[in-house]
Amino acid sequence: MRMKHRHGSAVAEGPAMLRTRSGLRGFVALNVGRRPLALRGLARSARGFTMVEALVALVIVALGLLGLGQLTLTGLRESSIALSRTRAVYLLSDMMERIRANPDAEDAYDCATYASGPREHGCAPSGAPASPCTARELAEDDLARWQKLAHEALPLIGPGMCDAKVVYLAAASQADPPRYRLELSWTERGSAAPVSLTQELAVASGRSS
Repeated sequence: MRMKHRHGSAVAEGPAMLRTRSGLRGFVALNVGRRPLALRGLARSARGFTMVEALVALVIVALGLLGLGQLTLTGLRESSIALSRTRAVYLLSDMMERIRANPDAEDAYDCATYASGPREHGCAPSGAPASPCTARELAEDDLARWQKLAHEALPLIGPGMCDAKVVYLAAASQADPPRYRLELSWTERGSAAPVSLTQELAVASGRSS
């Protein structure tokens, strides 16, 4: 065995020391290119945890999209309902103005007066000169045109002849003016129950109460 002086101290160097160094070198060389078992387990756990996070995020996004879609459908339905009711109010106001402008027609505005439905007489101008009409002919012309407008604006419920109803209520006494009851019934999107809107109008001597 040889004695080797290193930095003022003697170190024994022989076969045992060489084997020890060789073993250390082999151990180091063996583990340099290989990840320790603890680190490999941690990496697999991290990969699994990342996959769970991705799945949870996907579920949350899907639920959010479903809620947004439902909210959009509800908004569209409510907008459609509001539009239908606005059209119904406009149609009733339009017919009331026609009756106010022709108070002498009386029961000529009643749908029950016309067995096969009211027909137009060309009294109201629509791109052509108006024809001269009596008060009753003007009432039938108004009623026929109103039926057409109502069917274009709303999905009315009825037999198809006078679905936008006008009922004439004769005066019970001289002190009471005659009345007109106007009624529209239609179906709304997403609802099986029909919707009705009714308005009454009293007219006497060309003036409404």
